[in-house]
Amino acid sequence: MKTLISKSILLLFVLTGIKSFGQQESLSITQASLGVGFYTMYNDDYYFDDYYGTIESDYAPMIGASIHFYQSRIFEFGLSMGYQNTTRKELFETYDGMTGALITTEEDIEYNVIMFMPNFRFNWITAANNTLQIYSSASVGLARIEKDNKTNNTKDSNGPSLTGHATLAGMRFGNNFAFFMEFGVGSAGLLNMGLSYRPKTK
Repeated sequence: MKTLISKSILLLFVLTGIKSFGQQESLSITQASLGVGFYTMYNDDYYFDDYYGTIESDYAPMIGASIHFYQSRIFEFGLSMGYQNTTRKELFETYDGMTGALITTEEDIEYNVIMFMPNFRFNWITAANNTLQIYSSASVGLARIEKDNKTNNTKDSNGPSLTGHATLAGMRFGNNFAFFMEFGVGSAGLLNMGLSYRPKTK
């Protein structure tokens, strides 16, 4: 179900971008951004479902960067990257094969996450002087997740995994150098903020 929703959102942004690109002149502008995301999907257990629940988390932020290639005034395409190192205490349940009793253990797990995602952005409002933008975006890509179980190293693992993020509402304040703030859900966090730069247009 989650995969179907992600693909539907991705298709919507692609179709919107193709339509807008055909209607408006391409701006061919590159925008670079650097931000910090808080309360990501890797800080809590709504992503890692093989554990019973998160007892504690250090809620370390996600450090992210992105480059956007403007294709029209209302639609943008780019690439988002991110890195996060976060540690969580998980409650793990297993059954004793001999007695059938439920055994509960606490395990400290460190997650190292590196992700790369294509980013599709729709600008709802753009001020005439480009000093204000209000937008939404969707990203779907891959993450390399390294799981270091400090309590039981036989459960260490690493490998690729599908990841994604949806920005429900984003705001960019400024023209060339600007501050942005985004509210969404997924790998970039419930709150993502930082600085961005785009070259001057002729």
